[in-house]
Amino acid sequence: YSATVASMITLSLTNAASPSHTPCASSPVATEPVATTATDDAMSPETLRIQEVASRLIRYRDHYDSEITFNQERVKDINEAIDRYQSEADANGSRSRAIQVLTASLADAQKCLDDASLARTRIDHELALWIPAKSAASDKQQS
Repeated sequence: YSATVASMITLSLTNAASPSHTPCASSPVATEPVATTATDDAMSPETLRIQEVASRLIRYRDHYDSEITFNQERVKDINEAIDRYQSEADANGSRSRAIQVLTASLADAQKCLDDASLARTRIDHELALWIPAKSAASDKQQS
């Protein structure tokens, strides 16, 4: 079998043995200040707050997009490794153990993918709540 599959199994075995391992990424933390421009002086505090929140939500959405992509690739790779091991003869049972570990890793990857997808959907809903408010605030300011 290839070095990639072997390293994946080693990683899976290592991760399965580590009780502190948390493969799902945590929520993104907003540590960067929101950039301001010269036109910010003319904007109301409400509009600035909406821009700040929308900017943060967009960063979160981008984070979850990358989490989704990462976990989709992870699920695909684990499925390929399982398929390889299942197609090969197993005289001593070691492949059976590897398949068990990979199956557990697959369940974990699918859970992480589901979590990231749900978080991405939640962020989209929050953005939908803030963006119309931004348009309404701009319309109100122009009147």
